[in-house]
Amino acid sequence: MTMNNGWFERVEATGEWWHDPWWESPEYLDATRHPIERVRTLIDGLREVFPAEWTKQLLDSPRQNIVLPALITRGHFPLRNLIRLGETIESVRNTPGFLDVLQRLKGGESNSAYFELQMAHAFAEKNVPVEFPKRSKTKTPDILAICSDGPIEIECKYLHTEKWEDWERELTHNVISEVASITHRDDFGVQIELNQRIADIRFDEMRYPGFNDAAMTGIVEAVKSIVVENLQAGQLPVELEIDGLMTGKLFLKQENVYSSVSGASISGVAKLRRIITNAVYEAAEQLSGNCPGIVCVYSDHIPEPGLARTVFDALTKNLNERFSTISVVILFPMQLMLSSHNTPLLLENRHSRHSLRNHQALDILNSTFQPHAA
Repeated sequence: MTMNNGWFERVEATGEWWHDPWWESPEYLDATRHPIERVRTLIDGLREVFPAEWTKQLLDSPRQNIVLPALITRGHFPLRNLIRLGETIESVRNTPGFLDVLQRLKGGESNSAYFELQMAHAFAEKNVPVEFPKRSKTKTPDILAICSDGPIEIECKYLHTEKWEDWERELTHNVISEVASITHRDDFGVQIELNQRIADIRFDEMRYPGFNDAAMTGIVEAVKSIVVENLQAGQLPVELEIDGLMTGKLFLKQENVYSSVSGASISGVAKLRRIITNAVYEAAEQLSGNCPGIVCVYSDHIPEPGLARTVFDALTKNLNERFSTISVVILFPMQLMLSSHNTPLLLENRHSRHSLRNHQALDILNSTFQPHAA
């Protein structure tokens, strides 16, 4: 975040994230290709929706919220995010049910709420009327869109990372940080590959409090120790190994050869299981089956297309009654507020009650997100 003449300190004190209109500077504005009047209109809309009181309250009692960084971060990329947020809000703010989604966006469900808003925006910007049906105990999709060739129901599922995945990422980060702090020498490189199943050691935090921190500390210290020991021996290159934990090598720095920590990985197979059970299956229960149903899933990792296609076909064919309400599943590999070169994966249910072929909704999905059809 760029600080400027106490700008952020004033935002903390007042909550007025807009008080210094940095986005009007040619340095940032020219890169967006948006007229200044248009940007001002979008910012004014965001000021109404995210007032100073809300911003200050969130800064005073920090909690995770996807919108706040977009409001208080400066730069070319942050400005694109800010404009995208403004356009999304503008396109759907007058639709039925918007205020309920907005409350979730401003609260503790910001990721899933923004995902729903972005999906609604994809249709609203094509002049397709949308609404957010009121949540109830009966079957209720997140979004209802009235396309030219009939209504469609859209159910959005935002899969958060599991605790073992967070632990795995933290472990990798700590190994990188500790190895980088070993010495001021800059003439060597190190490549470390952790056991791919290292996260299986993670303990149930409720039953065994403190075990995970202790295990992580020990693993990081062991990796750091073997690197230090071999650096001090001074014979490079050298292979590194802690049986069952890691392998690696130390080497004199070479052009186009970089240090890395890898190995601890998130299984695409495990992700597919979560996508099916925690997203697709639950989404099918929310769709009425009276019209085409689209299931949109956000997952930070998505499975290989061939695997996803095979399993999806098997389930929708052999368990047709449970999945027939779904016409299409589209998997998004990255939160839509952020730009991504990763292509969404689209799975057509060949056994659905309602086909989306030649439907306006499928045209909108393809033109907006350019998904890869598995």
